Amino acid sequence: MNLMRVGAMFAVVAVIAACKQDGGPFMTEATPTAGLRYVHIIPDKGAVDVRIVDALTFAPNTYGATFRTGGSPNGVATAFLPAHLATAAGAHRIKVFRSSTNPDTAQMVLLDTTLTFTAGINYTFFAYGYTTAGQTPALKAFVTADTATDPGASVGFRVLHLAPAAVPASVDVFITAQTTVTPSGTANFSAVGVGTVTGYRTVATGSYKAMVTPAGTPATVTAQANAPAGVASTAATATSGALDAIAGTTQAGSVITAVIVPPSLAASAAPQTAAFLVPTVLFLIDRNPPRTGP
Repeated sequence: MNLMRVGAMFAVVAVIAACKQDGGPFMTEATPTAGLRYVHIIPDKGAVDVRIVDALTFAPNTYGATFRTGGSPNGVATAFLPAHLATAAGAHRIKVFRSSTNPDTAQMVLLDTTLTFTAGINYTFFAYGYTTAGQTPALKAFVTADTATDPGASVGFRVLHLAPAAVPASVDVFITAQTTVTPSGTANFSAVGVGTVTGYRTVATGSYKAMVTPAGTPATVTAQANAPAGVASTAATATSGALDAIAGTTQAGSVITAVIVPPSLAASAAPQTAAFLVPTVLFLIDRNPPRTGP
């Protein structure tokens, strides 16, 4: 026992001496981060959870994402498709699980992939494709780098085609007035192929919808949806601070990705209401208008 006490005493003295020599305090090194968000585009599945499984910090997840939604990022419910969340740069293993309160079901892995993220870049992870045998493409990850630049007094748009079979393999996309019935003239995006993401282009601010037609056939509209208008910023008052603008087509500086998405597979676990049984367009905010608040 005496030897143990003497050994413990010397260990304490060594720790104290080391603390006196460290010269602190110290600043911790900042973790290089990218931005990441998840969207569920699996036409034959119910809710899923998506997680980075090889890290504990700067490792965003989402819970209960249903077809065409982004779920609850880091457990926080949102009424909109999600914003990018800070993610440690580098390679990460990402798994898509069935979402359930049953532990056995919640451990079922639908997709397992490893992706690399570069610091300073925002990304969107789409769980895309089918789990049903005979349907193509098979489930996989589709990732976009959301490198939108400031469009100034305009609004930026690009298009991503993720609707095989239900929508022609090559489509034109018109960003047009919401009152338009049949688009005409030159499409804003021409001959967009399945699995293709276009570059960004600008339009003047206004109220728009995206209309999808077979390439070269503007009279046939196969999918369409109104784009979000956004909300203007408000100035500070005597009782409240300034509020930043909410991104949308009426708000200069906004940048949007229009994602062409397929319908739910009939009789599958995906939603079966009328709105889900036809292809449509989802709108993701890639860049917000400049801040006006503090």
